[in-house]
Amino acid sequence: ARGALLLSVGADAFPMSNKPGLFSRIKNSISSALNDAVDAVSDPGQEVALMIDDLGTQIQESEKDLKQAIVDRKMLERKITELEAAEKQWVGKAEQALRLGDEELARAALARKGDYSLQLVDARAGLQQQIELADTMARQIKEAKAKHKSLNLRRGSLMAQARAAKKGMAPGTLGDGGTLSR
Repeated sequence: ARGALLLSVGADAFPMSNKPGLFSRIKNSISSALNDAVDAVSDPGQEVALMIDDLGTQIQESEKDLKQAIVDRKMLERKITELEAAEKQWVGKAEQALRLGDEELARAALARKGDYSLQLVDARAGLQQQIELADTMARQIKEAKAKHKSLNLRRGSLMAQARAAKKGMAPGTLGDGGTLSR
């Protein structure tokens, strides 16, 4: 009965203030303290190292994709060879039908040859696209590897620059507001 009485009183009996309550202030305080702790723990130098390592991983994945593109290109080349052979076979069948005097069979053979010719045109266009894709991927991977190598050589200095930037001092200066300035 008491719970029902409290529910029947309604929201108007206790007007809410726009000021943050005790729990929201505690939540904000804890959240702020946790964010500060995470910022203090996170090492920008380590983050730079992770980014460089991620680039290396992405390059490896790209190399796998390039290998698959090369396999796809070789499969298309094989399919083109098969389509060319089938096209020649149907031309031969049409010629043989003409020698036998069956003009209708020759037309049917030429129609089948036309089907293979259309497939051949599509396959050649696909092969050209696949060749361009593989070439582009190979060039981009080569550039990424050079960039990765350069970043790896400068890893230490990049990490130091990132740490210095977090502390708010210019790279190469001695005073950081810490023990040296004291």
